[in-house]
Amino acid sequence: MQDEPPILAEVADGVAVLTLNRPRALNAINLEMLHAMWDHVTTWRDDSAVSAVVVRGAGDRAFSAGGDVLAVVANRGDDVFMHEVYRAEYVYDGMIHHYPKPYIPFMDGIVMGGGAGVSVHAPGRRIVTEKTMFAMPETALGLFPDMGASHFLASAPGSLGMYLSLTGVRIGAADVMHAGFADHHMPSGALDDLIAALRSGEDADAAIARLRTDPGPSSLADKGDAIERCFAADSLEGVIAALEAEGGEWAAKSLDLVRAMCPFSQAVTFKDVRLGAGRSIEECLSTAFRIALRFMDRDDYFEGARSILIDKDNSPRWNPDAIEKVDAAEVEACFAPLGDRFKELAFD
Repeated sequence: MQDEPPILAEVADGVAVLTLNRPRALNAINLEMLHAMWDHVTTWRDDSAVSAVVVRGAGDRAFSAGGDVLAVVANRGDDVFMHEVYRAEYVYDGMIHHYPKPYIPFMDGIVMGGGAGVSVHAPGRRIVTEKTMFAMPETALGLFPDMGASHFLASAPGSLGMYLSLTGVRIGAADVMHAGFADHHMPSGALDDLIAALRSGEDADAAIARLRTDPGPSSLADKGDAIERCFAADSLEGVIAALEAEGGEWAAKSLDLVRAMCPFSQAVTFKDVRLGAGRSIEECLSTAFRIALRFMDRDDYFEGARSILIDKDNSPRWNPDAIEKVDAAEVEACFAPLGDRFKELAFD
């Protein structure tokens, strides 16, 4: 029996539905999917018969748990693959940020990494449910919150984006909305009702307003002052010092998380999120592109994949092994122009 295609696309009554169709892999996005997504969504953008685009994940567990890490690991050392997999992802994310029609991601279930890229970057009609579990856990894997995540992380209230990116904590629907990463909440069971409403001719915003529900209170809102005291520091070392001074269970747990992640990734992430404030989506994506390609020359990402996804010993050997040992010049080099080896990211 032949496997189903990793992307399903359907248009009916003027409404297009694109489904990420790798449920056994939590709808992790690979290069084949990125190319198909671009082709479908840009075609629908230019098709006057299509009035709205819905993007969802197959199965009942995830919208998308991120990019296909194992595919990247399998292609280590292949410059052509690395350039194309990040280029294809980032130009798609930039395109949907300016999409002229209702682009409605159903952030139902797990949303992490690249899954956030193909949803959060399209503001206005991003929908979460009671099943939403959102996280930016890249630094635990030896990477960084890429796909231009600095654009929305830096825009979160106060220093919330810095907290989420340095700790990788998992949050639910109310907190996702508080952070500004989603716009509406509705029951998971109502998502098909929304598609039906759109196909009946109901206006997208009116249909969402009719079906939306209250996600309840945000637990992160209550921690806002503590997050600001600790994560507004002007250096990563300052964050650590502030958490040590804060004391209490939340600060101790947060400090453990900050320390547990890849030290080099944490240093790069801190700088990237700080730079994201006030920058355009294209600037954030272009910077992330430079960093991502530089990370492909380092061992940390592949060591994180080995430890967490392959051998599953959860004992990565980071280099360096402590934040205090990170070379600031190496961090700066990740942000520099790519030079002759790779073309810079282009959006046209």
